[in-house]
Amino acid sequence: MNKTILCMLYALFHCFGCSLKQPEPSSSVNSYSVFAVPDEGEAKKIALESWLSLYGESVLVDTPFVCQLKDSIWIVEGTLNGNKKGGAPYIEIGRYDGRIYMVSHSK
Repeated sequence: MNKTILCMLYALFHCFGCSLKQPEPSSSVNSYSVFAVPDEGEAKKIALESWLSLYGESVLVDTPFVCQLKDSIWIVEGTLNGNKKGGAPYIEIGRYDGRIYMVSHSK
């Protein structure tokens, strides 16, 4: 009985003791500065890979790809060139998690 109580007390102390520790001093890198999609180049790369798998090499004529960051979402769009019929590819990619929120190709 006493051994069981001691084991329970040890487990409780160990669990709560770990959570009461002072945090380690942070390094110069802020945790918010690490993103799944850190820059425009990476967003364009993900967009192109997605478009190629969905629409094939026809999206290569929709260059240059225009990229902007809006509310932590990378928006990458293709460009309509000249009198080309059809549309341009479009994608929304989460900056923090790299999740694709929307992908389409206008007609």
